[in-house]
Amino acid sequence: MVQYQAEFKPEGDVIVVTFPDVGYGATQGATETEALEMAEDFLVMAMSDLIKQGKDIPKATTRRARKYRWIKLPALASVKMELHRELKDSGVRKAELARRLRISRGNVDRLFDLHRSTRLELLEAAFAVLGRRLSIGVEKAADGMRAARKRAMSAVPHPLFSRKTRPTRRETLKYTIQTNGKARDKVSRDRATGKQ
Repeated sequence: MVQYQAEFKPEGDVIVVTFPDVGYGATQGATETEALEMAEDFLVMAMSDLIKQGKDIPKATTRRARKYRWIKLPALASVKMELHRELKDSGVRKAELARRLRISRGNVDRLFDLHRSTRLELLEAAFAVLGRRLSIGVEKAADGMRAARKRAMSAVPHPLFSRKTRPTRRETLKYTIQTNGKARDKVSRDRATGKQ
């Protein structure tokens, strides 16, 4: 998938996000999560504008600093950007691509619109008439994502044990049902009577 580095810079109460490779524009968010979401939206919009203007898609460069983060484009937008690059490199005009695909010029324009969904078969055919083959791959999720998900789940306190006060009878019965064996009955009785 196509990805670019974004610079996250805190300024006052907001985090300002810019893409040095894109060369223009900025977005912001009140929190880091909001700034990430805004960065993804901005990147799609900026790349869509470059494609509409017929400009070259900039190459992503790697910067080494803590303030930079990689922002990925959605899979379909990435495929459309690669199709735009191949069209520019081949020298074929959009009218010729429409003729080769036997579709209207308006449908060719939709092939490059990052905000519209397009059938994969049509994108595959467009690559084929340009002498390219579209290949799709699946990667194993990063261990960092799995660890982050596990940390998030463990951060949620269990409702029965998060209270400082004695549990109610309903909570005691709930706990009794969720456990098993003789320890269940003892814990249930102790909790009901208030013994710890």
